[in-house]
Amino acid sequence: MTKKSYVLVSGGVQYALHLSSDYDGIKDACGLIDMPSPVPDNAVDETETSICRKGKAIKVSVGLESGKRRKVIVGSTKTIKGLIGKTFGSSVIKSASVVQHIRLG
Repeated sequence: MTKKSYVLVSGGVQYALHLSSDYDGIKDACGLIDMPSPVPDNAVDETETSICRKGKAIKVSVGLESGKRRKVIVGSTKTIKGLIGKTFGSSVIKSASVVQHIRLG
C-alpha cells in the first residue's frame, strides 16, 4: 500500500494528510484534493487522529463488495451517503456507517 499526500480544507485551513493511494477513487466524496506540487505555505501537517479530535473530519466504516470493512477519513462537511457506489482500492463500497466510541464512566 503506497502513501500519497492529500489536502483537506476545513474552515479556511488546509490540512496536509498522508493517506493510502486507495483514496483516489473517493477523494471527491471525502473532501480531499491532491497535494499541489509546490506545497502551500499555510498547509498544516496533521495526523488522522488529531483532525478527528478537532472535529474537522470523521472516521467512517465502509463495507466493500469483497466482504471486507475499512475505515476511511471523511471531511465533516461531507455526507457519507456520497461514498456508496465509489471505488476504494479495487472494490466497490456497498455501505457506510459512522464509527462511534462512547466511554461511560
